[in-house]
Amino acid sequence: MATAQSLGLDAARSACLFGLFLARDGRPAEAEPYLRRAFDDLKGPDPELAEALARVYLGSFRLERARSVLERWARESPVDGRPYLLLTEVGTRTGDDAQAVVAYYREALRRDPSLAPAHLGLADLLRSMHQYNEAADEYDRYLALRPKDPMGYLGAGLNAVARGEPGRASEWLDRALQLAPTDPAILSALAEREIAASRLDRALDYCDRSVRSDPFDTQVRYRRMLVLNRLGRSDDARKERQAIDRLRAERAEFDKIGAALVRSPTDTDLRARAAAWLMAHGRESEAIDWARLVLTARPDHPEMNRLLADHYRKCGQPGLANHYEALASPIASGSARTP
Repeated sequence: MATAQSLGLDAARSACLFGLFLARDGRPAEAEPYLRRAFDDLKGPDPELAEALARVYLGSFRLERARSVLERWARESPVDGRPYLLLTEVGTRTGDDAQAVVAYYREALRRDPSLAPAHLGLADLLRSMHQYNEAADEYDRYLALRPKDPMGYLGAGLNAVARGEPGRASEWLDRALQLAPTDPAILSALAEREIAASRLDRALDYCDRSVRSDPFDTQVRYRRMLVLNRLGRSDDARKERQAIDRLRAERAEFDKIGAALVRSPTDTDLRARAAAWLMAHGRESEAIDWARLVLTARPDHPEMNRLLADHYRKCGQPGLANHYEALASPIASGSARTP
């Protein structure tokens, strides 16, 4: 980039590229001003820029801003299905009617039938709406494009269960497990299959493996509790019930944070609470993104600096850990506030 600038690269294009680099490096808060300026000055379509800016807004709960960027991208690139695919995420998160989200998926696929994620998203949504035959067609189209994706086989398997096709369902679910033997959603689906067949020991094994992969999934924990009860292990089932109640209370707290962020997406305290919750519940990459957003606004934020210090120390990156630990100290915080 420095060499390109020295050779006369246009300053506006240079800033745009720098914003794209920052976004790809997982630094959305730093990328945003460059991307926003470039997007406002844009003359004509630039899908890469529009997508990067929309994802910055999506990642920070500024959903209406994301919608605005995506709608402009759709107008300026009328044969591109990707803005409609991202609009499904906006619609889902803002509570749009399911049919409106289906319409976004169909618009994406009308423009680009090879857009594999749109086939999978539409299939999953149709399945949730009990439109199993249409969902089956979309799963088939998705798997033709992505024959090695376990999530496609998982969805197709669950859809086959709903259609009353147990043999087909087992075929799809076993294939999903071969491709992703530790995925908690796949293990959970297999546990449900074994429960339906009254193979409780095998069901418990799948439940145990799923909980090890994702200990925060209350649906799996509830299924495990039922299996333990049926096996006569009432004490273990009672402990599982207590864990479920605790996890549901924690999830309710995060739902409140999310709802508040939709109303006040730039609130630093809300962002910090979201980062802390995500880190405590095994969603490290999302937690880091939120922590960085907080630190962009408040570089001396002690809790977020400690959160990142602890994370990087666990990851074996002592240099970064020491950097954030120093910023979390009272002396560093005081210095950061000194004019």
